[in-house]
Amino acid sequence: MIRHHGRTAGVLCAGLLVLALAACSPPDGASHPPGGPGTAAPPSATSTPGTSPVTPTTTPPTNDPEAALRTRLADALRAEDPISAGFVANSTTGLDAVPTAWLPGWQVVDVNVLSMPHPRRFFVGLSEAGRARDLSGHPEAFDAMVTDARIRVGQARTAVAVGQAFLDTTRTFQRYSTRVEDLRRVGWVTDLSPAEQGARDRVLQAYDDQVGPPRAAPAGDGWTLTAWTVDGPTLVRHDLTVAATGTVTDRPEVVARDLPVPESV
Repeated sequence: MIRHHGRTAGVLCAGLLVLALAACSPPDGASHPPGGPGTAAPPSATSTPGTSPVTPTTTPPTNDPEAALRTRLADALRAEDPISAGFVANSTTGLDAVPTAWLPGWQVVDVNVLSMPHPRRFFVGLSEAGRARDLSGHPEAFDAMVTDARIRVGQARTAVAVGQAFLDTTRTFQRYSTRVEDLRRVGWVTDLSPAEQGARDRVLQAYDDQVGPPRAAPAGDGWTLTAWTVDGPTLVRHDLTVAATGTVTDRPEVVARDLPVPESV
């Protein structure tokens, strides 16, 4: 009897142990919580196994028109004129777009180099296709530019705008040079000597009533107009013919000398 009760107690204890283990085990299909003993935390939703999560980055768009123009113009000049390209790429160089609404597919840029002991200035035509034309001192380059643009000069005001742009952009700036529409607004030197005062007065007396804004008149398939420049110490009259295609023929005539003006712009 005593041996029989011992076997029954052993079986009962074993059964109780199985029930206890079953109660402590997770249900079928369950897993330990993330970070629990013997397990690793699952990867985040934005990462790939074996890699670290990457924070998305974006490059802000370029919203600086001058910076975009500087890059385009420097790239266009680099092949044929690397020195000018270097000037343009310098952030201290001034870039001013010349209003040329009549010139489709091109823009004209006034370049002012300020980083040199002696400032330099020149004009460049830049096409939408990335071609550059050095206009300063090159009237043939101006004609090639307007020919490429395939403009049609059908109004007097357009002819005037083309003629003015021609004189402004083909200057060399090797000495004081400016287009004038009012002699009294020329940059005369200050502290004039009696001789210089006399020279200025004689020019004003002879040409003050002639110099003014240009007016275009029809001439065959194009237009004619008269404009004026001060080129160094000389007053120059320009009789321009603007063709219907925009090309310009210039017949300059020096009408006065020894003007008391600065040596350079």
